[in-house]
Amino acid sequence: MKRHLIFFCLSSIILIAICSCKKDDPIPKNDGSLYYQGNCYLLKQARLLRQNNQLQMTFYPSSISITELGIKGNGALLKLEFNCDSTHLKQSIYAVEDSGNLYTITVDKSFFTIIPESGTDTFSVAIASGQCAVTQSDWGNDYTFAFLTSGGDSIVGNYKGKYIYNNDTDGEKVGNVTIGSKSFDLQRGDLIPWQHAFDTTLYYYEFFMYSTNLRYADSGKIRSGLMFIIGLHSSNANAPTDGKYPVTFLYKDSTALFGNRKGIYDWGCYWYNYLTSTAIEKAFITEGEVTLQHTDSLYHFTFTFKDQLGNNIQGEYNSDFNIITISQ
Repeated sequence: MKRHLIFFCLSSIILIAICSCKKDDPIPKNDGSLYYQGNCYLLKQARLLRQNNQLQMTFYPSSISITELGIKGNGALLKLEFNCDSTHLKQSIYAVEDSGNLYTITVDKSFFTIIPESGTDTFSVAIASGQCAVTQSDWGNDYTFAFLTSGGDSIVGNYKGKYIYNNDTDGEKVGNVTIGSKSFDLQRGDLIPWQHAFDTTLYYYEFFMYSTNLRYADSGKIRSGLMFIIGLHSSNANAPTDGKYPVTFLYKDSTALFGNRKGIYDWGCYWYNYLTSTAIEKAFITEGEVTLQHTDSLYHFTFTFKDQLGNNIQGEYNSDFNIITISQ
């Protein structure tokens, strides 16, 4: 609430304070409800899981918590599987069908579920027919539900708001790396141009490559998969020049920086294999060579390394990178 205090001084030395109050606009929040068999069930959250052309949307109350690890709590939830040709849900009217056509809801994979406080005797009924209309709103999307269950009961309601997004689809393969006996396909990565990170005459380029099966937790941290990093020094300010980059601990032109830790950060060439959100295999690269060729934004890497654990590493990468600019 904004308060504006205006004071006027009158000749009679009477001070009058006038306070004008203006109410700020309320903060938008997710909100919705479902009606089933005469009962009302509140909806406060939504979660969208992408699996190729299937977008699984779950609507649920604040008494339920859904993460990449599973479902906790109690209450009623509505799970709908949409057939879509996009990474996010488009505005349309989605009818419940068994055709598998785009812009439909899959009949045998959509359910209304009630989880009691006891955690036992969970009730679930399939959505047999009806539709869901998705339209854009000033806060996320508007969803209007009108369904019939397999038992013949109606489920009607609405939800307005945003959703948590979870992408569970492999990225397109643009390379491969073998670490010891383990092989990983690589997808498009990130590039951070650090400018003069270690030497005032050299530019440092940090290339991040990721396995195609990389998965993230809701917090944004990597949950599983491989992250492979190559750090290169070059005297070229625009991009590292083509050629061979031997691994060394020296700060020299056309070299790959050996893996090392400075303070709380890892630098140079190294890899992390995330087994879970907290369990990680990792190693610094101490020997080897990178060969780089690039045309405009397209990079072609071939590399042969050895890490501190004695693993032989071979790989290649052929794609552009997402450029991440960091203020220094």
